[in-house]
Amino acid sequence: WDGNHSIKANDGNTESFDYTKSETYDSENGAWTADGIEIKADWIKFERNAVILYKAPAGGDADFHITFKGEDGKNTWSAVRIIITDENNNFKGREEIWDGKNASQYDKTFSKTLAAGDKVYFIFFSEGTNDSGVATDNNYGHITLTVSLKTTQQPGASFEGANFADDFHDNTVTESNWEYGSANYGWDGSHSIKANDGNTESFDYTKSETYDSENGAWTADGIEIKADWIKFERNAVILFKAPAGGDVEFHITFKGEDGKNTWSAVRIIITDENNNFKGREEIWDGKNNSQYDKTFSKTLAAGDKVYFIFFSEGTNDSGVATDNKFGHITLTVAKA
Repeated sequence: WDGNHSIKANDGNTESFDYTKSETYDSENGAWTADGIEIKADWIKFERNAVILYKAPAGGDADFHITFKGEDGKNTWSAVRIIITDENNNFKGREEIWDGKNASQYDKTFSKTLAAGDKVYFIFFSEGTNDSGVATDNNYGHITLTVSLKTTQQPGASFEGANFADDFHDNTVTESNWEYGSANYGWDGSHSIKANDGNTESFDYTKSETYDSENGAWTADGIEIKADWIKFERNAVILFKAPAGGDVEFHITFKGEDGKNTWSAVRIIITDENNNFKGREEIWDGKNNSQYDKTFSKTLAAGDKVYFIFFSEGTNDSGVATDNKFGHITLTVAKA
């Protein structure tokens, strides 16, 4: 009943908990077990706090329905605290069930809007006595728990065939797996998003809030991003957010305007949903060429982010200045 544990359980941080996943399965009785705890497909025992954890496979509106019926119809003071967090256990909300305080059963339905990777902890409590002070030794009973998830549909959100040009959207679209912006990139670990294993590169990302409807472009200072064209006088960013987990193949092409030779480069940084570094790719083929074509594959989890950061490096290997900081682009994502 304080904030000293690893997972915050309310807004005021006056409740918190540590969660331990059961590693013991009793195959004879079909139960996951821990000290004083048994969890079966339709039955639960909780001499101490038992947990059933649900992890959202995708974002959307979820309806939850839980029922509990004490063994032999006995009256029991049981309660359930339902804690909702993001993928990294940051608190997002809670529900409570107190209907079992002076009754042998309860039936509760509630709805939540979840993001991919969100966690819902159902924590079962046996409170000791009911309102009359009668001890409750009936810390077990029959349970049902269902989740109906209405997945939020997003433009081009499928690994079956996401295409940057086809999915390109204006400022009237509020949900998409593509985002456009800029990066302040540094050669140390002082920025908010780590960009390599050694933490010797990092960056801050800023989402573009300005859409030029006349030219069909997202813009920032020195940056324009269109469905098939990009200008990057400073670091432009195209961000892809994975709608689901899986093996994914990326294909990117770039062709400099008017076929000019240009020293351009792309650093591709992969993070989880909360910007923790997971990996990277690089494209240096544009260093002394006017174009490049790269395919690479990654295994992503739902909510992972892939930052395509475009650099104009100033000069090529011959020392020739490169003022050609724009060109035509294609970028596709497919299930590998």
